[in-house]
Amino acid sequence: MKVTSYALARPQYYDRGAVSTFFSYAAGLSQHAATTRWTTTVAAGKKLLLEQGEAFLLTTVAAAIPLRVAAKATISDGTNQTTWVARDQVQSASLLNPDIQNVYPGITVYAGEIVFAQTFIDSVTGSIFMSIGMKGTTFQA
Repeated sequence: MKVTSYALARPQYYDRGAVSTFFSYAAGLSQHAATTRWTTTVAAGKKLLLEQGEAFLLTTVAAAIPLRVAAKATISDGTNQTTWVARDQVQSASLLNPDIQNVYPGITVYAGEIVFAQTFIDSVTGSIFMSIGMKGTTFQA
């Protein structure tokens, strides 16, 4: 009969070659189509624990025609996508309209999956300060 000891349980993720990863993008922007600002693919034999994310929008120059603006981070397996953190709004016709979202979800992303950030501004004229970032820990699966 085989006996297994619980004293030999698998170590926690932070004891399995854990490496912290930071991605961020911040800039004052004017009208542009959806543009990828950063991306990471989880390597074979690894997992990525998403620990913190933030998306921030701030009107710095009022738009003549306020339309939709967004900063978002997305998780994809190549076929399916889900938004992890996002700020998506109609740009204010006035100044100083800050909009922020912070998340601390503890979502695990698996080998081969991708996390990427995009921004876009449909508004005519005007500008927005945008930032989109995340902190995660990559470790042995």
